[in-house]
Amino acid sequence: MLDLFSRSPATLIPDCPASLEGPLPYDFIARSSQIFDAAETECVRVTAKRLGVMGNEILARDLFLAIGDWKQRHTPADTRDWLRFCVPVDMRMHEEFRYLNGNWASYIFLDRRFCDLHNPDHLLSGIHNQMELVKRQRL
Repeated sequence: MLDLFSRSPATLIPDCPASLEGPLPYDFIARSSQIFDAAETECVRVTAKRLGVMGNEILARDLFLAIGDWKQRHTPADTRDWLRFCVPVDMRMHEEFRYLNGNWASYIFLDRRFCDLHNPDHLLSGIHNQMELVKRQRL
């Protein structure tokens, strides 16, 4: 928990207003969503099963990689800077929540340094281990 307060994530965009720097990049991250069709969803599910991870862990890894790549191209960061994402965690895996109707979820923060993004396999393993720890310890 203390890590959450001791780490300051890097900003995704420069601190100065866009009007002072000219137009925003064509691939500027404003707000985005992605809806996977059945084939894409199945591909994520099969890949996750093959790798022994959850689908949302693959998506979290890929989000880190995509944002890290975008950030490095537009406003390069120090390799020791942090990226932080808030991700949902399904709490129904706990026995007392298993039979509740509806969704029972919480959120956790995943923090990674830019230097952690150079090895996608290690990044995925770290995300998986952190998510498993949260679930196992009921954090």
